[in-house]
Amino acid sequence: MNPTLTPLHLALGAPAGLLTWEHIEQLFEIGVGETAQLDWKRVLPEHDEFAKDVAAMANAEGGVILYGIAEQKRQGLAVASKYFPVDLSEGRYSSMRNSLTSRVRPVVTDLHFHPIPKDGGSEGVLMVVIGRSANAPHVVGNATQFTAPVRAGASTRYMAEYELAQTYRRRFENDTSLRAALADMEHQLLAGLDRSQPWITTVARLEFTSVSRAPIGRRDVAGLMHAANAAAADLGNGQRQSTYLDYVRENDHSPRIGLRRWILESYFKAEPDAVPDRMRVELHHDGSIAIATNIRSHAMLSADDERRTVGEDFINVHARDSVGLITALAAAGAASTTYVARTNLQVPTHLDRGLQVWGPHISQAGYERDSLVLPGSRSVREFVPTELTIDVGDQHSALDAAKQLANDVLAQFSISRRLGFAGDEP
Repeated sequence: MNPTLTPLHLALGAPAGLLTWEHIEQLFEIGVGETAQLDWKRVLPEHDEFAKDVAAMANAEGGVILYGIAEQKRQGLAVASKYFPVDLSEGRYSSMRNSLTSRVRPVVTDLHFHPIPKDGGSEGVLMVVIGRSANAPHVVGNATQFTAPVRAGASTRYMAEYELAQTYRRRFENDTSLRAALADMEHQLLAGLDRSQPWITTVARLEFTSVSRAPIGRRDVAGLMHAANAAAADLGNGQRQSTYLDYVRENDHSPRIGLRRWILESYFKAEPDAVPDRMRVELHHDGSIAIATNIRSHAMLSADDERRTVGEDFINVHARDSVGLITALAAAGAASTTYVARTNLQVPTHLDRGLQVWGPHISQAGYERDSLVLPGSRSVREFVPTELTIDVGDQHSALDAAKQLANDVLAQFSISRRLGFAGDEP
């Protein structure tokens, strides 16, 4: 669930963004009541209780738990009525998060903590945002005795055996349909490319697509691309190339119309059948993204002119650009910040000796000037598409996702990622 656009935002009539203490005061003024997606708690929970509450939300439609809010019954409704300060130290809610790993299976990944301090102090209200989970049912307990709590109205109950069976069935069906949707998105992306060239592609869609999301307006595209460019740059370490999205930024005020999407291409010409030479980006109205970057424009031919190479930096930049696009679309009003991405390398058949990875050689003094095929890099003729669940709810999660995306690509060349992301040594 997007922590900047939650059911609490909707209940308060608040625009997208992080909530502040003024919103908590508004919560009392309006008298917002508990629902299936809103839960008030007076004090911070014990670990077992927290596990049950998180699993219950994830097994239903997701929602928000506010700690530090007392409730009062009004006409059968539990209305937010009074503030009781709770400890907002990072160690306190880090302990809460860590407690889930041994108590909830599978782990709930779409989980965000947002402290709302009063008067800038160390106490206030703790907001926990839980997304609807594609991995439901989540069970709590031990290996031999467990239950599956679920939110039902403003209360929590436990699933019956037939409900568990139905929920497991939905999990497997959703996984199958999501994989098929990603493969179809990739096929449509490739249809607009010159397949005689080598490309790296990533397509990503929300784990749960929101049917109510408003279409992206033409005037919104430039802002989204600016946000994506900034997000991608923030994931870099300030060294070397930070993003390739500038290739299409010159066209972000005049994107092409596609099937429920906007299309941006590098050096786009007026001819309807023109194909991009460096990059193609698709911004889908349902919040999905697709990006393709031409490897040839960043490749280095081997001496025999039969094998091309792909740069380590190039792979890192593509990973940052992909996560940057996802971050921008999620921040623009997606119901969730959890996406599933598929990355592939399209190697043309005429490159029958495959691709290798090249990059700067690193010594104790830092980068050397020469960029050569990296020692140990194997040739890849047929790349195995990688799939990754990506949460861009915060900078740390987005950075981890970009690193993992790059690692998954480089691993197929028997190469470990070395540098190129925020926090890496220059």
